[in-house]
This record gives sequence, structure tokens and C-alpha cells, in this order.
Amino acid sequence: MKFDTHTNEHDAETTTQTQSTSQSNSNRHQNPVLEFVLNVTETAKYIWVRYLEWIIDVSWGRALLAGLLTLILGGMLSLHSFANLLVLGSLLLKCFIGKESEPVLKPEEHIDRPEES
Repeated sequence: MKFDTHTNEHDAETTTQTQSTSQSNSNRHQNPVLEFVLNVTETAKYIWVRYLEWIIDVSWGRALLAGLLTLILGGMLSLHSFANLLVLGSLLLKCFIGKESEPVLKPEEHIDRPEES
């Protein structure tokens, strides 16, 4: 009998949690902490996409120079491991993502040129 009582209490608690979840979804715009977390995640996504675009578009020379400067700055700020991971990750992304293959321009078979006399 004690088990049945505990189950009923658990069901009531689950129902209360479900109601509070639906209320939290409706009060999403009124919760400043939730809004802050959502803004931070949007910002992180934006920064990640721009970072990937930059890695893809930048030349190898500039990527290596940026990596060297990152290692120097990381050493000065005592962030060795973070700088190492950032540079290694950037170089790996540069290797494996790369630019999409650009379409190869095929010479046209019929070129209209004025005939030379």
C-alpha cells in the first residue's frame, strides 16, 4: 500500500512539473535569465559561422601568421593549451573544409569571332 501512495505522489509531482514547463514556455520572454542564455547561444552560433567562413576564405600564409600571433599572445597571457588547441583546430579545419571546388570553365565549342580577311 505504501508503494501505491508513493506512485500517486510521484504522478502528482510529474503533473506539477509538466504544468510548470508549459508555463515556463509561455513566460519565456519574461524570464531574463532564459533570454540571456538564448542570446549567448545565438551569438556563439554567429561567431562560429563567421570564424568558419574566415578560415575557408583566408590564404594559407595569413592563416599561419594568425596562428603564430595566437601562439605568441597565448604564451603572454599564460593560455598555452587554449592557444595550441585553437591553432591546431584552425589548421585542421583549413585542411579538411577548404574551399568548395569552383566550377571549371570549359571553353566554348563555337566562338563567334569576326572572320579575318
